[in-house]
Amino acid sequence: MKTKLNLLLGLLLLGLTSYSQKFNYTSWSAYGQGSVLSNYRTIPIQSRGFFSGGIDYSTSYNKDINLKFGINYLETFINNDKKVHSICDQPDNSCWAESDMRYINLPMGIELYANKAKIQTKSYYGFRLIPMLSLQERLIKTEIFRDEEPDKILQIDTTLKNGLKFQDLHFEFSIGTEFSISEKFKLYFEPSVQHSTLFRKEDLINPNYMISFRLGLKLRSHKE
Repeated sequence: MKTKLNLLLGLLLLGLTSYSQKFNYTSWSAYGQGSVLSNYRTIPIQSRGFFSGGIDYSTSYNKDINLKFGINYLETFINNDKKVHSICDQPDNSCWAESDMRYINLPMGIELYANKAKIQTKSYYGFRLIPMLSLQERLIKTEIFRDEEPDKILQIDTTLKNGLKFQDLHFEFSIGTEFSISEKFKLYFEPSVQHSTLFRKEDLINPNYMISFRLGLKLRSHKE
């Protein structure tokens, strides 16, 4: 009886080891992404979309979990509309505030596969933290002074800052679907939503949240 039990445990262990090896891989992926965004404290979702792209690297932790790291380039333009802002010079502290930004983002997180069977289509959940670093920061302030001569004076002030600077830290949740083209190449579609984790009282240059749709190609290979 003991011999049979040991044999059964040995076969089970061998099966689990063999099964885990099937998911022992690394992958590189390139993608394009369309996004809508908002600085909801001042204005709802912007009326225009934004496009970006990036590269990801992932490695399997076990048969269910991938660790994922990447780099992403993003350009945004936020119109905060005419409201009360801290940068305004008007007596009522109202003016138009707009931002034009260039970002390098460094997402890092995990993927949890929902169906682990060896099938052509797989679904997964993604959880990532995204440090957002600006390459260029431009803040545009527009004010109309009605009491000056002539009757209306339009004043536009632009502040431009170049150089790498930390701007925000976002948390992203995504639900993806992966389609097998071949054993190595996978096509994937991944809707996502992300939100700032800093909850600033006022932020006139960075989006508070983004809704994105990602389409990419993944090259997967087994670890040596």
